[in-house]
Amino acid sequence: MHLHDKIFQWLGHIKLSRVILMVSVILFLVPLVTHYYLSKYESSSTLGLNAMHNLDSLADISTVNADDLKLRIKEMLRIKASVSTELRELEERRGRLQKEAALASAKADSVKAEYARASAELQRLRVSADQARLAQLEAIRRDSPELAPPDQILPSRPPPSFPP
Repeated sequence: MHLHDKIFQWLGHIKLSRVILMVSVILFLVPLVTHYYLSKYESSSTLGLNAMHNLDSLADISTVNADDLKLRIKEMLRIKASVSTELRELEERRGRLQKEAALASAKADSVKAEYARASAELQRLRVSADQARLAQLEAIRRDSPELAPPDQILPSRPPPSFPP
């Protein structure tokens, strides 16, 4: 028999109240143990930081701070110059893009106006062509005589028959 089978068999014989009690104890103890070890780890990590602060306090604070401040100020000024340059470049690019957008918009408006004018001209030419076709048909009807084959003349009496 396997171990997990024995465990399941043992759990089957335990009363429900004991299972609830065991789960409650486990749920209570696990956070306490976790909290203890986390606080112990945190206190050991802060000791390392305190040691570094103690070393700084032993050194000449005024010279370290002055040199450190000078370096930080130089670094900040360099960053400021870099950011200013980048901002200027971005503003120039934005200005170029706005000009290009304005030109593209003006060109689009011009093309729309040209399209509307050409469309109106095309419609006018179509109407004019239809009118010319109708006028041509009218002129052909008016100027050409009514030509038709002559009507067949039928005798009112049959022709006389002649002997041979």
